Amino acid sequence: MKNVVSLLEYVASNANLQNASEEQLQQLFLAQGSDSEILAALQQNKVHELETALDARTGLICGVMPAEEPQKQPDDEPAPQEEPEEPEDSSASLHNEIEAFRLIG
Repeated sequence: MKNVVSLLEYVASNANLQNASEEQLQQLFLAQGSDSEILAALQQNKVHELETALDARTGLICGVMPAEEPQKQPDDEPAPQEEPEEPEDSSASLHNEIEAFRLIG
C-alpha cells in the first residue's frame, strides 16, 4: 500500500505527469509493480474497490479530550449568585442600538 500511495503522491506533485495520458500512467504504475486490481480500480474510478485492494481503514474516528477535568467547588462555599439584570426601557435600548450603528457605519 505504501508504494501505491507514494506513487499517487508523486504523480500528483509532478507537473509533467499531471497531463500524462492514461497509457503513460498505466505504464508507470505497471513499471512500479502495482497490482492490476489496483490499476483497474484507479482507471474505473472505483473508490471502494481501491480501498479494499489497499486494505485501507476508512472508518476512523478522532476525538478530543480535555487536558484537565474542571475543578469542583467545595460544598461548604456557596456558589456565587448573579444579580438579576434590571429591565431596560425599550425606547432607550432602541436609541442605544441606533447610536452604536451610527458609530460603526
